[in-house]
Amino acid sequence: MLTSKNARLFRFDGDEFVYVVKDFFNFRELKEFSESIISFFNQTEIELDHDDIIVKISVTIGVAMGNGIITFNHAAAAVHEARLYKKKFL
Repeated sequence: MLTSKNARLFRFDGDEFVYVVKDFFNFRELKEFSESIISFFNQTEIELDHDDIIVKISVTIGVAMGNGIITFNHAAAAVHEARLYKKKFL
């Protein structure tokens, strides 16, 4: 299970975030977690106060497993490829 004890969320660049998990978990859990994030944003609209403007947020998730900075590079490449081809890669 992903908890605040073994995982942290960081802002990586502009509108990109990195979710770092300290202890390995299985691929099924990773897939379910990623799909729940995508589902949440697909079903959620944000209304800005006093402007009657509705904002819809789209989410692309890139996944990389490993240790060190190279893992961030792999995740960034996965996000770029998913955005480029607008595909679901899980």
